[in-house]
Parts: sequence; C-alpha cells; structure tokens
Amino acid sequence: MTTLFGARGYAINHAKHAMICPLEQFPDQIRQLIGSPEQRQNLGNAAFHFAEAHLDWKLQANKFRNVLERTIFASGKRKLWW
Repeated sequence: MTTLFGARGYAINHAKHAMICPLEQFPDQIRQLIGSPEQRQNLGNAAFHFAEAHLDWKLQANKFRNVLERTIFASGKRKLWW
C-alpha cells in the first residue's frame, strides 16, 4: 500500500506490485484486500519478486558504486576496492 508520491521512481503497477492510491482510499483498499485472499497472494508474490529483482542490497550497492566511480573517482586513477 502506497501513495503516488511513495511509488515515484519505481516501475510498479497498481494492483500488481502494490496498491497505489491516495491516503483517503487506504481503508477501502485494505478492506478489498482483506476480502480477497487470492488478490493478496498475487500482490504479495509480485511485490516480493519486484523487490528481489530491483531492490536487492547487492544491486543497490553496485549502483551506488558505479555512481561513486563515475562522479568522485571520475579521473580513472582511483577505483573502489569493493
């Protein structure tokens, strides 16, 4: 469950990876999920696989490392050891 603001920057889809809606709609969306075990299961599975594929710590660390090497260590003389 997230808002449009919370979902920004992520390639997630409403009702597939998360329930994306204004805060005022959270109670209704939660009630909908409570009443639909299959939808909850599908949403949870898709969200887990998205996080596993895009938000893993190793993936994030490599992205951060690349940014550091391109910006701070742009001279090419120094590289990070990890």
